[in-house]
Amino acid sequence: MKTRFILVLAILLSLSSYAQSSAIDKLFKKFSGNENITEVNISAKMFSLFGYIDADNEEDQESLDALKGIKSLYLMSTEKKEEATQMRATAKQIKKENFEPLMTVRDGDDDIEFLIQEKDGVVSELIMLVDSDSNFLVMSLTGLIDLEKLSKLSNIGIDGLKNLEKIDK
Repeated sequence: MKTRFILVLAILLSLSSYAQSSAIDKLFKKFSGNENITEVNISAKMFSLFGYIDADNEEDQESLDALKGIKSLYLMSTEKKEEATQMRATAKQIKKENFEPLMTVRDGDDDIEFLIQEKDGVVSELIMLVDSDSNFLVMSLTGLIDLEKLSKLSNIGIDGLKNLEKIDK
């Protein structure tokens, strides 16, 4: 009886964790391989390589520290209006799931939203959505995320990330 209970509990937990990321997974799967969409996928192995870099100054060290605990970064972006419209519709489902809004920025024609998945004070995923008339970008960052340290990465050249510096203000 105890074994069955544990088995049922394990199945339910695995299903709930699958449901937590289903909208973002659906978006990435649906648009993966589309020639009108730029995809960037950085694995945990690549992030672990940053641990071997020696920082030249304190600012570089802060950036390297911000990368500790990051497991993956996945980004999709398009400048084609048709794909942007489809991605936008799929991304609306993300907001309805287990993500909570962290910050919204209106910058000219761009609407930038940061959503987080947090449990017991630990952020396990950060989603960034950058939306304008004909462009759309979605980024998923997973791992053990320290938002204060992550704000130090605001200058790495991904549209919308410059707004991360506003998190710790």
